[in-house]
Amino acid sequence: MGFRITTNQLCGGSSSIIDPLPLTDSYDASKLEFVSATPTQSTLSSDTTPYANTGIISWDNVGPLAAGESTTVQVTFRALEPPGNSQTGTTNYAAVNGATFVNGRSTNQPTDDDPVTINPTGSIGDTVWNDNGAGGGINSNGIQEVGEQGIAGVTVELYWWNGASWVLQDTQVTDNDGHYLFDGLRDGSYQVRVVTASLPGSTFVQTGDPDGITDNQTDVTITNANDVDTADFGYVIPNSIYGTVWHDNNGDSNPDSDDEGINGVTVYLYDSSNMLVTSTSTDVDGFYQFSDLSDGSYYVVVGNTLSPLGTDWENTRDPEGAPGNHQSDPIAVAGGNIYGSYDFGYYQPGIYSISGNVYADWNSNADFDGNDTGFGGIAVTLYSSTGAVISTTTTSPDGSYSFNNLPNGTYTVVVDESGLPPQYNETEDWDETPGTCVTCDGRGSVTISGTPVSDVDFGYEPAGYGTIGDFVWEDTNGDGYQNADEPGLIDVTVNLYVDYGDGDGYVLVDSTQTDGDGLYSFTNLPPGNYRVIVDTTDGDIPDDDYGNNYVLTTPAAVTVALASGQTYLDADFGFAPGGVIGDTIYWDANRNADQDWNEVG
Repeated sequence: MGFRITTNQLCGGSSSIIDPLPLTDSYDASKLEFVSATPTQSTLSSDTTPYANTGIISWDNVGPLAAGESTTVQVTFRALEPPGNSQTGTTNYAAVNGATFVNGRSTNQPTDDDPVTINPTGSIGDTVWNDNGAGGGINSNGIQEVGEQGIAGVTVELYWWNGASWVLQDTQVTDNDGHYLFDGLRDGSYQVRVVTASLPGSTFVQTGDPDGITDNQTDVTITNANDVDTADFGYVIPNSIYGTVWHDNNGDSNPDSDDEGINGVTVYLYDSSNMLVTSTSTDVDGFYQFSDLSDGSYYVVVGNTLSPLGTDWENTRDPEGAPGNHQSDPIAVAGGNIYGSYDFGYYQPGIYSISGNVYADWNSNADFDGNDTGFGGIAVTLYSSTGAVISTTTTSPDGSYSFNNLPNGTYTVVVDESGLPPQYNETEDWDETPGTCVTCDGRGSVTISGTPVSDVDFGYEPAGYGTIGDFVWEDTNGDGYQNADEPGLIDVTVNLYVDYGDGDGYVLVDSTQTDGDGLYSFTNLPPGNYRVIVDTTDGDIPDDDYGNNYVLTTPAAVTVALASGQTYLDADFGFAPGGVIGDTIYWDANRNADQDWNEVG
């Protein structure tokens, strides 16, 4: 799908550049599953309206885009199985909303859609289980009965017959309930194989196989996109204990979806006599398992003082669900059962910080200086190197933010640009300082290496085309109105303030001086609430015959609710001599209440 972006306003010529260029893609989440996007999306969300099932992918800015150029955004979806194995269809929608040219003028809001046909496919599953007779069933009878657990962490492979040989198509690992699933399969001949090396222990015995031959594999035929959920494999296995050591990125003691396992952690198993039975190391997912265990009581201990952990890591959650002492409670094992999951969460606090500012870059120099003002109340999120959310904060009224107690490492800081006022374009991005950013994405990669990192700043320049002005004059007759013969005042300072609506009131953002005719203007303003105040102490304001500054004949401040593209030229200020009361205190010698010629002051 594609767009043609135009404007119905004057845009300054064919060389105009669109920046920012936000893009939104929406899809039916009941039929499509998002996989990836290039460039990476800014946000991925869903419409929570009942029955909507709409996924929403957003990019804050896929620009800048010059006239005549194009840009490509690639999104990969996985088609979900249609209900009832019937052909179905869906439509993907994309839209551009809020795009502007760099001079602040708005583009049109183009949309496009792309229909997709989804054909039904087959699937093969379902369970690898422990045939130990738990729950009152019969041990080793090859039938999965109520109470018999699935075996987690078993590798299952799917092969497809190409007419000459079996070709590996996919590999799955059973979940905590022992389930696996191969889906999206076209009609054909398949073979499911259990990788026995992944079974817990070394003394397992197979008891159940779909085809009755206990060879750890079975043949399955898919016809008319049918679903086969009877490819179950039963085993009698020795006692085992398993669990996970995971990185509690935000230290909240809860295993969040983006908290990853910790690889290479040493885990020990002790018996009831406190004798070491064995040890193992976690895999890339933080998973560990002890197998071939005799009936008895055991407990698990994490080697928290060894790499990759260390004494600076805190145990935020133990298997009993609370911060602990790096070990589990006693675990009684018997009858060839699987025990778990005994999980441990660890958080690594630090002594360093990442800090910076989110600000309005009023002089467009990609540097936080002068009259630049901070944006208060903007959400800023810190991510780990694996993409896990560590913390989210909001900027203070002055635009500053800080993430504290961080260890050495690489992080990503992301500004939620949806909270910014409209028509502000990014100029400073941490990844591209110094200088104005090219890829202005409101995010930056930050590495801490033994010292705090400050000035992780993100600047946004106003990109509107509104104007406020325009005249400071000598009101010679003092009537508060401009007359044709009344001259302008030169080099008088006029200040511009803006209210961002964040509760911090009006803040100074720009200053200018009147020209040789007494005229001034503030240009390229986005819509917003502004206040113009003339500097009544300016030395270029005339004095009267007594050396007193001229006084205002108009209000000292003008408040303007500026609309998009509006030109407001009535912020005018008149000055005139003030009134005089006087003038003599004298000795009234003859008490006639009149100053006679010989009566002096």
